[in-house]
Amino acid sequence: MPASTSAPHIRLRRLSALCAALLAGAGLSAPLAAADYVWLGQADTLWNTNNRTVGGTTYWNWSPSGPPTNYPASRVFIDNDPSRNSTVQIAPPYAITPSPYCTQRIDCAAFGGSATHLAIDAGDTLIIGGSAAFNDAINYSFGDARLIVSDPGGGASLINNGTLRLSSDGRLALLGISGTVTLSGSGTTLLGNGYTNERATFNDSQIIYGVSTDANTLVIAQGHTLRGAGKLGYNGNLAGGRLSVVNQGSVVADNAASFLMISGLPNGNPASPYSTLHSLVNRGDIRAENGSRIWITSAIDNAGGLIEARNASSIDLGAAVYGGTLRTTGSGRIYTDGTNGVATFLTGVTIEGRVEATSGNEMNFGWNGASSTITNNGTLAFGLAHPRDVSPTTYAKLRLYGDTLLAGTGRVEFSDDAGNVLDYYGNYISRVPVLTLGAGQTFSGATRIRGAVVNQGLIEANTAVNPLLLDSSGSLVNEGRMVVSGSAPVGFQTNGQFRNQGELRIEAGSTFSGLMTQSAGTTTVMGTFAGNIILQSGVLKGTGSITGNVSNSGGIFAPGTSPGTLTLQNYTQTAGGELVLEIDGDAPSQRDHLIILGNASFYGGRIVIDLGEYAGTGAASFADLLSVGGTLRLAHPVTGAGAVIDVIGLAPGRTAQASWNGSTLGLSIAAAVPEPSAYALMLAGLGLIGLARRRT
Repeated sequence: MPASTSAPHIRLRRLSALCAALLAGAGLSAPLAAADYVWLGQADTLWNTNNRTVGGTTYWNWSPSGPPTNYPASRVFIDNDPSRNSTVQIAPPYAITPSPYCTQRIDCAAFGGSATHLAIDAGDTLIIGGSAAFNDAINYSFGDARLIVSDPGGGASLINNGTLRLSSDGRLALLGISGTVTLSGSGTTLLGNGYTNERATFNDSQIIYGVSTDANTLVIAQGHTLRGAGKLGYNGNLAGGRLSVVNQGSVVADNAASFLMISGLPNGNPASPYSTLHSLVNRGDIRAENGSRIWITSAIDNAGGLIEARNASSIDLGAAVYGGTLRTTGSGRIYTDGTNGVATFLTGVTIEGRVEATSGNEMNFGWNGASSTITNNGTLAFGLAHPRDVSPTTYAKLRLYGDTLLAGTGRVEFSDDAGNVLDYYGNYISRVPVLTLGAGQTFSGATRIRGAVVNQGLIEANTAVNPLLLDSSGSLVNEGRMVVSGSAPVGFQTNGQFRNQGELRIEAGSTFSGLMTQSAGTTTVMGTFAGNIILQSGVLKGTGSITGNVSNSGGIFAPGTSPGTLTLQNYTQTAGGELVLEIDGDAPSQRDHLIILGNASFYGGRIVIDLGEYAGTGAASFADLLSVGGTLRLAHPVTGAGAVIDVIGLAPGRTAQASWNGSTLGLSIAAAVPEPSAYALMLAGLGLIGLARRRT
């Protein structure tokens, strides 16, 4: 319809004239007021076209005469008619040719629009820029296109029930946010030029950014979806503003082989990850899918939110994630980024899937020393090569800043690389922070532990080349299970403080190296224990070898595994300690053998010979239950205290006699005489009645 005769124009002009007349009659001048602009689309599809005259008839794009202005602020409605489907494009009205001037981003001949309120109806499309892939108008090749939505005070709104698309085949397609703007509606806001890999260099040219100041906030309302490839938050111009983003809806990267950058800070290097300016808050979901990538360079308050990488897609995290869920499905991956204090901090998050620190990068727990629980129901992986690195490394670092409990049923996996480190920074809390592995966690691989770890789950020292190493500055308390396996020359090496209060097992062919203190639990040596053991409580057993010393002051030393042979270097037993030797039959393979290559000192406690499972003839001699290759001491040189020999579990009608033959302890069983069925003999030769006690 020719705009010169259109009803909307006539009504608006009459209303303006009436208002002016009334004000003039009252002696007042007409104030500069905001206008409500309605897109008519009679001339063409270009925002910046006001009208065209063809054959004497004028066709209008805007009512009132446009395009909309920012001063005074304008409210804009795309056709304001749900029954119509309109397309509007913000692009130059004529072809722009390249020039030396048009080499700076942001500064190339910019054509744009502005509004304080923008409404896009269902079925309508507003395009900022343009792309040949979408068959848009062609006047965008060497210019910038932008729309600025400004907050006049009290907030601005962008209601999108249709499609808002930022596309650039040329310089930039920009949506500027000034003040606080809420993006809502049931439609889709799309960043993308319609290309994938071959046009990837343009995929970061679609940008939603903050205008002029730091006090800019975009709120993506619940129910709205922003998707595609480009940048959300930073315009690449340090002179420009910053943008805080509050996502209550969905932010989705779905353009294969391209990426969406979410950043409130330049260069992705925040000086303060939890800065109150240009922050990111996610109460909805941020998702990468269809082989795409999201790069988040700023800290995220993710409490109640979801960050998800779906199959064949990835997300790179920046400064910090606080709360919420990190999820991957299929081959999707979430990566942490950076080193030291600017590496990714995870605090109070839930892991579902796989989160990796790769190629020399780090993962930090506990921003600013905060204590938190990380619920890991997936895998935290360290030290793998990043698939996009040209010359990748295969080590990484986990650093503790605050006490952290890893709950859930997941895994912590380090690669088999000597460069991996579990480190700490204790200045915030004035001590070494503690990492607690919860009962459902499994920790495996090779790393150097410099901090404090309490294991209530399972530790697997299972590498082929490098050990799991407890550094001299580290401590590890095992309250759960720990298994040393694999073919590495040393599976686990401790140069720090290692305490076993749970279950420790060294498999055949594997080696534990260093000093262990056991105050509870069980240690089973089937391979090699290359170090010293302080046995304060619990059980020490196995059929391997201990190449160091065992000092038993309150535990049960039970060579074999019901029964078997164990070899060690030196042994000292004091009051409270017990040595238990089991005899199940007459054959050598049916009884325990303890071979002490060096010295043995029995300064207290008991030597228990257990016949509770004996099924032999009942008349036999066992000459080599215990043999000492070095010096045998049966009494303390000062106190004279020695160990008691107890024979327990002897069947009725049988007698047993334990005796030392040089440095070898033996036992003989014979038919009973009218004497007690259990004997207790002092190592010095005194005969005492033994106490019945079964091996546990």
